[in-house]
Order: sequence, then C-alpha cells, then structure tokens
Amino acid sequence: MSPSEPPDSMPLGLAVLLEELRSLDRAFETLDRSVEDGEKQARVKDLLVALDRYLRLESEVFLPVLERAGQALSADCCGHHAGLKVAMAALDVQDGRASLPEHIDALRCAFGAYRDCQARSTFPQAARMLGSALEELGYELNQARQRMKGTYGV
Repeated sequence: MSPSEPPDSMPLGLAVLLEELRSLDRAFETLDRSVEDGEKQARVKDLLVALDRYLRLESEVFLPVLERAGQALSADCCGHHAGLKVAMAALDVQDGRASLPEHIDALRCAFGAYRDCQARSTFPQAARMLGSALEELGYELNQARQRMKGTYGV
C-alpha cells in the first residue's frame, strides 16, 4: 500500500492513517516554501506537533489493536520509528532559533523511511490480520484524531 493510494480504495482504519501521512507530507512542503526564519520556525513547530500527534494516534489506537491480533511493528519499522523520534528531538531542542537545514533534512529522511516502512510492511500486515475490523478501527482513529487536534493543535 503506497502513501499515494486513494483512501477510499482501502479499509477506513488505514485510510485515516494514510490521510494523516499525506497531511505530514504537505506540512513538509509548506516548510520548504517558508523563507523567513520566523515563519520557518513556526512551520517547524507545527510539523513537530503534527508528527507527535500522528505517532500518538498510532501508539494509543492503531498499534494496540495490531498487538492484540498478534502483530507488532517489524524490527525495521521500529528502527525507523526510533530514528524519527531522534530527528524530532534534534529539531525540538532548537526551539526559538532558526532550524538548521541539515536537521530538517534528517527529519524529512527519517519520516520518509518510517512512512515507507509502514506502507511496505505494517499496513499490508494490518489489512491481512485485521480485515473488516479495520472499518471499526477507522471510526476509533477518527475520534482520537479529532480529540488530539483539539488537545495538541495543528
């Protein structure tokens, strides 16, 4: 399942997650178009909040359902997840200063690797293991996403 696949061609649970991933891709594009340091720093903060929200959505809703079905993140995806968290922390430390381009590039690479790993292994495994349960999970993910948007912003 590729991140560019239209969400209506798959179960709602995966469609919600892919929609969030596409939103993160757009946040990177918005950051790329930012010219002034103040605007760029604001976009970095928005991106970090959105990434954190996505990872919380996964860890609080999606991954527990997978684990109950006997499936966990692959070692490869766990490694990419850890790399993403490290890249996020490196940018978060720079709070209030213009973000260094190499830190933004590291975050973009880490996000891309994690997103691609999910598309290659986690999402197809979830589709096989959870089947129709992904529809109900989609409603739960949507509710959690709306709650998190209210709590964490972006």
